[in-house]
Amino acid sequence: MDNFLAVEYLAVMERSLANLILWIEGHCLAQTVFTMLYLHKPQQVPDELIRTYCWSLLALCEYVRQIMLDGYVVEEEDFQVTSLALPPSSNADAPTAAALLKSVKSCEETSSKQARKHRSSFKEKSLADDDLQSQQWNALAMRFRFLRTLLQFFGSFALRSESFFAEAPQLIDLLEATIEKILAG
Repeated sequence: MDNFLAVEYLAVMERSLANLILWIEGHCLAQTVFTMLYLHKPQQVPDELIRTYCWSLLALCEYVRQIMLDGYVVEEEDFQVTSLALPPSSNADAPTAAALLKSVKSCEETSSKQARKHRSSFKEKSLADDDLQSQQWNALAMRFRFLRTLLQFFGSFALRSESFFAEAPQLIDLLEATIEKILAG
């Protein structure tokens, strides 16, 4: 489970983000987000990038669930995960919000370092594979940046942070800029 290729990390992230969107659109949590087995016991995932991503996805689910319940826009039983024998939202092993953001930032930096490593290798040896690897690691770094900003946005909103309305425009601008970079490839 260690030493994933950048393309494998990207596949895991893209698929699970698609499942998150399906859940937000109203599909069953157990049949969307929790089809990713890593989410059932993220504390046991040895790979730091995947483990951090899993904790982030669980935090996003909890933030969205809390926003939906607080807004009275869904029935409470639609957002119960404990009755389905799925991991509870208040996992004792879960990192704090600040620790999670720091960990996501670290993953973003790790991905950027890998991109630079492959870029310099490409310049030295002119291997097409290194150029592709560089692009994929850079794409992974952009997804971690997107994830970090999304966590900040939803976390501030869900926790009713006093600074949310002051921070929201900047976070939205950052999300839009990151999405543009992701789409540009």
